[in-house]
Amino acid sequence: MSVEPNFLIIGANKAGTTSLYNYLKLHPDIFMSNIKEPLYFANREHESTIYDTKWCHGATNKTDLLKKMLEGYSGEKWFGEASTMYAGQADYAIAPNGVVVHDLEKRIQESQPNMKFIYVLRHPMDRMLSQYAYAKKTGSNTPPFNVAVHEGYLEKSLYFFQLERYLKCFPRANLKILIFEEFLTDIAGTLTDIFRFLDIEEIDLSGEKFIATNQSPRNDNDTFSLESFEKLIGPITEDVAKMEKFLGRSLNWDLEIR
Repeated sequence: MSVEPNFLIIGANKAGTTSLYNYLKLHPDIFMSNIKEPLYFANREHESTIYDTKWCHGATNKTDLLKKMLEGYSGEKWFGEASTMYAGQADYAIAPNGVVVHDLEKRIQESQPNMKFIYVLRHPMDRMLSQYAYAKKTGSNTPPFNVAVHEGYLEKSLYFFQLERYLKCFPRANLKILIFEEFLTDIAGTLTDIFRFLDIEEIDLSGEKFIATNQSPRNDNDTFSLESFEKLIGPITEDVAKMEKFLGRSLNWDLEIR
């Protein structure tokens, strides 16, 4: 295949990646995949079953998936996609056949050794609450928050833990880390930071406004119990400290019970 994504928004889940995807689509040097989260690099050529036809627009194989992703492409410098599952979990189970994909970062490295990555951090507790609100909005039989939060939510909020895998395969210079809370208050500055990272013209897109179609209002009754908080706060505090040391700055997150 002559054209494949050469930059990825890999997370975090529920950290503004859909809005960021929509902003980047407006830059003339960027083409964002028509399918936001196709998990393109989780596929092999010989694997005929695409993970979720709902998200992949009915694609039945990798070639067909890429064709759908590229509809409208006209040679832009950057071709991006925004599958937050790339960082969200180390292994990904393919639905409906149950095949498990391991080491996604190594698959990406094999295909695109110069890949650029964008990763958005969000207050880890707020991210979990947002994930749960979305799960309740889109699913059925969602367990109570303090049950659900122990079923895969924590790993998606351990940001340094997620990125360590990628830093073993790619240089630090290929990774741009953004802060969700700063993106909300300074869209123009965040986009300028990205355009410099991608070495493209710095244009002001901050006047554009996007409705977050996957945003879900939080129910005030969904809060961390003391028991849940005490189980989660240790790993989160340790991971935040590692991330702050890596970035050389404070994230200014109040890690109190919510």
